[in-house]
Amino acid sequence: MPSIADQQHAKLRRVYLKGTGGWFFKKEQFQKWLHDDCTTLVCPGIPGSGKTMIASEAVDLLSQMRSRVNESDDNNVQVPIGVAFAYFDAKFGDTHPALALTKQLLSQLMDDLPWSKLPQDSISWMEKNPPSLEAVTELAHRVGKSYRQVYIVIDALDEVKSARKGLKELITGLRGLQDCIRAKILFTLRNLPDIMGLLPEGDRLDITASEDDISAFIDHRLRSVLRNGARAPQTLREELKESLMSRSKEMFSLADAITIALSKFTLDKKMEFAHSPATPYVLKQFYQEEAYRIRTQSKDSAQLAGFVFSLMFYAKRRLTLSEIRQALAVANHIQGKHNTALNYNEKEFASALVSSSQGWLQIEPETQLLTWVHESASASLRDPLSKDKDQRGLPISVPKDVASICFSCLALPTFRSGPCRDDKMLRERLTDYPFYEYACEYWAQHASEAENEDCEVLFRFLQNNQSVSAAFEVFLVARGIPQGIFSDRILPRGITGMHLAAYFGLQSILKKLIKARTDDLAVRDSNGHSPLWWAANNRMKETAKILIPKDHEAVHLLVRMGNSDVVQMLLGVGFDLNRTGAWGRTLLHNAIMDDQAAIARNLLEKGAKVHKTDINGDTPLTLALQKEQRQIADVLLDMGASTRNTTVEQWRKAYAKPGHSVIQLNLEAGKTCIGFLTGNTQDAIQSATLAQSQATNLFIFSPSSDPLWLRSRKQSFSLTDEYVWEGPLITYLVVSRFPTATTTGWDAIFSLPTKAPIWIRWCMIKDENGENGFRRLVHSHNLPDTWIPKEMLHMYLQLLKQTKEWWEVTCELSELHLQRCREEVLGAKGGKPELTDQLLEDAQQWTALRKVLAQHIKGAGEFTSRYHRLYQEENAYEDCRIFLLKFQSDVEQRLDSLDTTSQNLIGIEFNLVTIQEARKSVTMAASLKRLSWITFVFLPATFSASLFGMNVDILKDNPSWKWYILVGGGCMLLTFTGWLLFKFTALEAWLDRTTNNTTAILGREKGKQKKAHLANVP
Repeated sequence: MPSIADQQHAKLRRVYLKGTGGWFFKKEQFQKWLHDDCTTLVCPGIPGSGKTMIASEAVDLLSQMRSRVNESDDNNVQVPIGVAFAYFDAKFGDTHPALALTKQLLSQLMDDLPWSKLPQDSISWMEKNPPSLEAVTELAHRVGKSYRQVYIVIDALDEVKSARKGLKELITGLRGLQDCIRAKILFTLRNLPDIMGLLPEGDRLDITASEDDISAFIDHRLRSVLRNGARAPQTLREELKESLMSRSKEMFSLADAITIALSKFTLDKKMEFAHSPATPYVLKQFYQEEAYRIRTQSKDSAQLAGFVFSLMFYAKRRLTLSEIRQALAVANHIQGKHNTALNYNEKEFASALVSSSQGWLQIEPETQLLTWVHESASASLRDPLSKDKDQRGLPISVPKDVASICFSCLALPTFRSGPCRDDKMLRERLTDYPFYEYACEYWAQHASEAENEDCEVLFRFLQNNQSVSAAFEVFLVARGIPQGIFSDRILPRGITGMHLAAYFGLQSILKKLIKARTDDLAVRDSNGHSPLWWAANNRMKETAKILIPKDHEAVHLLVRMGNSDVVQMLLGVGFDLNRTGAWGRTLLHNAIMDDQAAIARNLLEKGAKVHKTDINGDTPLTLALQKEQRQIADVLLDMGASTRNTTVEQWRKAYAKPGHSVIQLNLEAGKTCIGFLTGNTQDAIQSATLAQSQATNLFIFSPSSDPLWLRSRKQSFSLTDEYVWEGPLITYLVVSRFPTATTTGWDAIFSLPTKAPIWIRWCMIKDENGENGFRRLVHSHNLPDTWIPKEMLHMYLQLLKQTKEWWEVTCELSELHLQRCREEVLGAKGGKPELTDQLLEDAQQWTALRKVLAQHIKGAGEFTSRYHRLYQEENAYEDCRIFLLKFQSDVEQRLDSLDTTSQNLIGIEFNLVTIQEARKSVTMAASLKRLSWITFVFLPATFSASLFGMNVDILKDNPSWKWYILVGGGCMLLTFTGWLLFKFTALEAWLDRTTNNTTAILGREKGKQKKAHLANVP
């Protein structure tokens, strides 16, 4: 009767395809084990990789070799080759696996020995005595010695489910066979380090399912699958094979499970499977069995497996061994438990982790990342492990449990110190806390999945700004931020939990934070960004909806940054486009200010108002022209934007038309078109006039232009106006000319500002539908303004403003002139007589300017009153009236100031001249006084010299002529010395004082004598 092992082998050979794994037997490791001195060959492989197939093929090969060798060597005392094998399964040796295996191996070895070579009484001894492991082992040693070489094949050693003590006992028994009878043992098992570490030392040969073997196996199974049922299309086999090859890569077990399921399908279901990527439902039974294997491990292994699988199922990326170890430590801290795996060193922990997964997980040597051995396991193992539990169960976490681990890691006290100061500290932190990087990068995703749960740890983390900053720093590093992360621009300081909640779109958490910490809504980071900016910048639309009512300035900032997608998102959540922010600007203002043309167009399409002004009075069109954004200007004009407060030069610069002398604006149905004319513009004006359409045209000439209608006009320095009727048309012309020194004949010391005449010309036509029975057709002027107002007097007001501008410039130049005059007057100190004439001429000029001003004001006032009476332009007339009053008041005040300054300068000049003349009189008197002194002192000397000279021949003892030179030179020297003393010393003043004092003393003495004399008179 065949043994249990033979029955198992025969069953396997019927199921498996013969010839599978040919590559295995050609490998050097197998050949060395088969023929050389290698006694142990360990052959690990992933689940379903064909380990049992290889083992059965090895048994066949050894059996054939045994038969061949034993038949050729009958006369030897020892049988040449003995072959024994065992196929383990989950139920093998439930009570005593070592005894069961030894008995099975012994039985096979005894069956292969001739009766003559069996140990005496071995059969009867086994039948009479209850076998013990020691007795069976001893008998196995005796039987094994009957062979020159014993080969043992042990398949699926990992299936032994007894405690590790039983497994160790089993392996110890196999070691004894090796030591005693030199048995060669081949092990196949899953790659479980804790079991492989117990095996005898030897070679290793990993078993993998080759593509050729998988292909042959699928072909073999498909023949039976497609043989049953309805006739299948010819292409179905190829389609099914292609589908099976892609789904069962490197795993015979998957191909086997799928083909078994396919054999029960209808033809339509098979065709559906061939074209559908979904496969988990056909693998349900296979993975349920695998889940059972995992759950029924020892308690510690099952708990470790449950934790690791939960991370594999719910983590957002693959984790390293060190990350998993720290995550386990955090989880144990949360639960108040302790897993014995944490007591292991790194190598032992890796071994325990992979072993607890029953070979479904592996560690990449270079990266230390934990990965699935097959891609199908990730999707197919989750449900069986989570739902199908035995009495012991398996603690597979749900996403919120993984989230709690992340939150607890982020909230650790060590991170409350805030972000690191440099790269070195950051590297040390991530080395000491490897799971922290994962927690920082993915905590928000876990929080989003478990957001409906109330998590106190998360809330505590988000309320600590230092912990928040530290986490965001690592988040940026994990996302690959380049060098320079520690700059405030990349890693902003001052962020709060509300910033992060907004950035990651955690709506319910954000609402709780707003309720608990309302002030954080206004908190800006070091870059000036609020939580709303963070939400919008990360495309968190629903979160932005929550924050927009509480923070409007951030929206304006986002517009200025030019992120059109973000702005589009914000517009979709109901933000008020026309709400003003800083400087009174709307979103449209800010988009144009920062050259964001695309956003500006988007805002206009969404209904942004084109007439809004900021605090400077600038409209979007004004800003567009200032920024030279022609396309935006065109869109604004088409949307009905007014050209008010825009200038000719702005349009020319924005449209790059500096050489065009005339600009044409056409206003019709609220939309304005602009054109630039060259050549003869009279034809264009006449054509627009004769067309008499509903459009209103404005032709703007250059300031120095000299159109035909100005050439024959009378020269006048006041505002002149006239009108002409030509059929149904009435044409008005208003001209303002300005005086110059040449045209007035004034002999001005300075030139008045030169300004060409400014004018306005417009044509009106009778129209019963128009206001007051008239409608304006064509306007022309040479003003810098490009506005086509509703009331004509508003255009006239622009002319008045230009007129006032000339007066202001004139007054400024006059003030500068008088300032220079003042400097000259003070510098000359009354020494320039011509300055008096100049100041008198200036005073006369201010009087002349007053007359011109009066003419301007009078002419403007008369015209506006007359025009208002005809056309009832109430608003414009009132604006003109108020402006003229201020115009007259301002200019007259400045002219009065100029007149006062001139009078003051004239007075100063008169005083300085008087002082100058007085100084000259004093100097002359002093000179005469000195001369009198010299004459008085040296007159005797002069007389003596004269006498000496006249009596040369008369005097006795007539001296030589040389005496004359000596006496004359001495007199001259004395004269010069006296002059120097009086000129450069205080001698003159001393003499005056002495003389005055002496005179005073003599006067007093004389007075005393007179009093005494009077007193003595009876």
